Amino acid sequence: MQDKQRGTRTQRGYSNQWGKYRLMYLKANPLCVICLKANIYTPATIVDHIIPIDGDSDVLFWPDFNHQSICHRCHNSKTFTQDPVTKQKRKNGEYREREERAAKCRDWLVAE
Repeated sequence: MQDKQRGTRTQRGYSNQWGKYRLMYLKANPLCVICLKANIYTPATIVDHIIPIDGDSDVLFWPDFNHQSICHRCHNSKTFTQDPVTKQKRKNGEYREREERAAKCRDWLVAE
């Protein structure tokens, strides 16, 4: 489904390469990590960027340390409750160390 304000998944940077990575990541991490913390076993359907990103050129787009498997319900909740706060923290420089770590290795599908 497309949100007209946000554009298509391709316009937001989610390429075929991301689609392949997403399937691989969900296969390795099949349960929603948020539900799992509450001992609820829910299949994950989304690879979420823990620290929200701004397109596929964002230094935090590919690093797996910025990904988590979550279900659609938890993703919607996180997007509306946590992401605005996290985005502000990022603007304030609170995630600079992670950005610097990510910048050291730009080819995340080959490295690590």
